[in-house]
Amino acid sequence: MTPWSKVAVPRQNEDVVVREEDDEIYVCAADGDTMYTITAVGADIWRAIDGTNTVEDIAELLLAAYDIDRETVEKDLRDYLGELVAKNLIHFV
Repeated sequence: MTPWSKVAVPRQNEDVVVREEDDEIYVCAADGDTMYTITAVGADIWRAIDGTNTVEDIAELLLAAYDIDRETVEKDLRDYLGELVAKNLIHFV
């Protein structure tokens, strides 16, 4: 179970360094030692995490962009956001 709701607003950690090249996003964690590469759907999610979109807004963007059902989008999005929180790349406002 996630600690946030559909109306929660994720925000990128201000202490990470982000670089975008082509379709890939490179994120250097706040510790300065860990680099993550985000591609495909993950990159679409990362771009949507702008401090204004809610979790539901991001789910709607994914539903519009991909041929996938709502239940799968919501579960996968919750899981992915949980991974980003665990890596200290995002937090919720």
